Amino acid sequence: MVQAAQRDAEQKRASLQRAFRPANRTSQLATVENVDLNSVLLESIDEWKEQIAWIRVIDSDNKTIAAAGDIPKTMVAPHIEDSEVRQTKSGSALVTNFPFGFGRSRGMRVEIAVYLDSVSASFASLRQNLIVGVSAALALMGALIVLALRFPKYLQGQQVQGQVELARRVQSDLLPAADTDSPQFEFAAECIPAGDVGGDFCDMFRIGDSRTAFVLGDVSGKGISAALLMALIHGAIHSMSWTRSAEDHENATRSLNTLLCKKTATERFSTLFWGYFDPRTSILRYVNAGHLPPLLIRAGEFGNLEVKRLETGGPVLGLIPGIEYTQGQQSIRKGDLLIAFSDGIVEAPGFNNHEFGERRIIDAVRERWNDSAGSIRNAVIEKVRSFMNEEQIVDDQTMFVVRFKQAAAPTPKTDVAEKSGQYQMV
Repeated sequence: MVQAAQRDAEQKRASLQRAFRPANRTSQLATVENVDLNSVLLESIDEWKEQIAWIRVIDSDNKTIAAAGDIPKTMVAPHIEDSEVRQTKSGSALVTNFPFGFGRSRGMRVEIAVYLDSVSASFASLRQNLIVGVSAALALMGALIVLALRFPKYLQGQQVQGQVELARRVQSDLLPAADTDSPQFEFAAECIPAGDVGGDFCDMFRIGDSRTAFVLGDVSGKGISAALLMALIHGAIHSMSWTRSAEDHENATRSLNTLLCKKTATERFSTLFWGYFDPRTSILRYVNAGHLPPLLIRAGEFGNLEVKRLETGGPVLGLIPGIEYTQGQQSIRKGDLLIAFSDGIVEAPGFNNHEFGERRIIDAVRERWNDSAGSIRNAVIEKVRSFMNEEQIVDDQTMFVVRFKQAAAPTPKTDVAEKSGQYQMV
């Protein structure tokens, strides 16, 4: 940011120099006494008021001969250093001096104070990603180190609780926005950990100019250890190149499986559904690595709903080395609904330990079929809570709902999935 501010100050110095450039050869004899410096500086500060704190011109004797802007009292004496960051009423500013002169007036310098915030916009996304990524890694790793090294009684102490709370906030920052609306789809998500942190994760993010990735996974176990493995998988998904072709997607899934097999204990594994939607072709491409099959639901004939389970892929990640995975594809029609969920939803216990089950999810969708993705998500969560009679959840509960708004082209009445009998009428 300081380098960018220095470049910006240099550009403004050049602009001021051009403003004082003589219009003809005879005016080369111009001196500072017959040029209205203050007028030019006032016009410049008015033009750059969101970027510049002040401008002033200093002569060879270090005296201020013209100035414009809000100069702090601590800067009354001419500032002759090359550059320095100073605090102003409106924020930090980089104060830079440059040689400045025209005609016979030589030996002068111009001092320009550029607000750092005015050049920070181009770094905002990078800075946010860096802060979130580094904070997640340090906070979760720090929590694990504290829990592993400190004796049992220390687990009840305030420092451990503070680490766990930090890990919870960082994990929350890794989740996508609860509700997102775009021209192609509506997206709604919910993630409710059984403890302070959990092993479930979901995400939705843009890939390139048009495609969108949808991810939902479930790490075995709960607590800090599951959260650490979740963070590892989440980071790998964002760092891999897996959307260029089916082969890349399958190879990336195989690499994730190899990583978990090598780096985790045998009792640690993860299910994962990850795919991406291309609105130009209206095709959803996905790999299901041992996860509960998400449901693709669309309106059928006679008011029925057609349900397709997205099962193509392979086994869970982290148990069996060398497993091959297969990418599945599904054409998307306008109005289709994609709903993905973790086992904490379908296995939620009710009366006599009966499970909530997939059927109740479909019933909630049918009751709110014409509603938004957010309303359908809320309806499912409310049904789960009612089914559990408001009891404390024992497993992380995560789900997302996607309502597709448009298709690239009219979809044929019979597609591959329907020919194979994979749709059912409900």
